Amino acid sequence: MVERCSMPPESATSGSVEEEEPQDTDYSSYLPPLTDEVSLLILARTPFSDHPTLRCLSRRHRTVLESGDLYRIRQAHDLCHPIVFMRAGGGSCWFAFSPDSGPRRRRRFRLPHFPSNNRFYDGDKESICAGSHLLVSSLDPEGPTVWRYELGANRWFRGPDMLSKRSLFASASSGSCAFVAGGCAYVTSSLTARVPMNSAEQYDPETRTWRPLPPMHRKRTHCSGFFMNSKFYVVGGEGVNRDDLKCGEFYDPEMNEWVLVEGMLGDRPVPTGSDGRPLPRSQPLVAVVNGCELYELVPCMNALKVYEEEEKRWRVVGFVPVKADQNGGWGVAFKSLGDRLLVVGRAGSSGGEGGRVCACTYKPGVGWELLEGAVGNLDDFVFNCAVMLT
Repeated sequence: MVERCSMPPESATSGSVEEEEPQDTDYSSYLPPLTDEVSLLILARTPFSDHPTLRCLSRRHRTVLESGDLYRIRQAHDLCHPIVFMRAGGGSCWFAFSPDSGPRRRRRFRLPHFPSNNRFYDGDKESICAGSHLLVSSLDPEGPTVWRYELGANRWFRGPDMLSKRSLFASASSGSCAFVAGGCAYVTSSLTARVPMNSAEQYDPETRTWRPLPPMHRKRTHCSGFFMNSKFYVVGGEGVNRDDLKCGEFYDPEMNEWVLVEGMLGDRPVPTGSDGRPLPRSQPLVAVVNGCELYELVPCMNALKVYEEEEKRWRVVGFVPVKADQNGGWGVAFKSLGDRLLVVGRAGSSGGEGGRVCACTYKPGVGWELLEGAVGNLDDFVFNCAVMLT
């Protein structure tokens, strides 16, 4: 029997945001004199930046946005585009922008206030998108806790928590579902003793529930995840003896099992300080283009590598336009936008000038492109970043 984790009543846990109330006019059509069917096809094509305006037109427009019908229409008609969610600098503010919009429309939008406590803000947070939901996991006094932002409702809600509470885990999205695996569990009430995990779960935004997946072969924390060739991969991380894991493994949804891939990460350079001691480094920064091309950003080299699957080796493609080496990879976002990569961080390579934050995309065979107006004057340390395809 599949175990499911239900969420608490939303009326008691939802965040609030001050919005202009919609007009009381009861339109017979969303776009008079067009039929509802035609109107919804048109509204489904409106960019994310116009949704706050749509929400204020009438209660009927707000209801259709909150129902998720527009996002289902977009998926059915192949109209989906990426939306990037970010939290940079201190505090609880989240921002979003559409990388596919032109420079004039590529302005940031601030999400509603995040309704949680200071411990949640300060803890290690993981973020992942599933359908039109943004899931954020961090520490509350009771342990790892999940909050979710629903794009249609433009609100934060509490839960649902994972079946096995965890932090520093691997995650990835496929279709409208999110997958998590590994991470560390807290075995004391003080939340100080942590042990690696090998359990995995899948989140369904339609039912707002988690379901368990088979356990991985290796227990690992501080690992990374991605989808490639329709399989959920987990790579790197620390094992039970705090050893540096070079292996990866993938979950095959059709076979419902994990397959171990030895030596998938290869030798990762370890940054060292002036005294020769190893410096802290981020989890592997990996992302996939076109569902089949795996890339890694190597912070200490400020280099971009591609994985040659047949030869099982990594090849340097070039350098990245951000200072990824400044904090061992921490503070840099490296994500997939489908047919290209996204990197957000402090501008400049290790040998160049920097000091401001920038967002760039990389497309194989084309190269790097600056996303003007995407991040503006945000702090140049990115704490969280997730991409929603909707």
